[in-house]
Amino acid sequence: MQKFLLPGAHPFELLGLLDNGYFEIGRSMRLEETANQGLLRLEVNDDVHGNGTGAFQCTIQHYRND
Repeated sequence: MQKFLLPGAHPFELLGLLDNGYFEIGRSMRLEETANQGLLRLEVNDDVHGNGTGAFQCTIQHYRND
């Protein structure tokens, strides 16, 4: 039996993944001044990947302070 990527988070919720692990995105998420943690990946908190249908609509904004 496979387990959810982020136990304790809502099943089938949109998750983000950076080098330091998974985090909930939910309806709105804002990360402030994060160090370079690699690529941002978006995942679904699913226990059996590839068996569902549906979609998420995401807008990602990146601001750089120099």
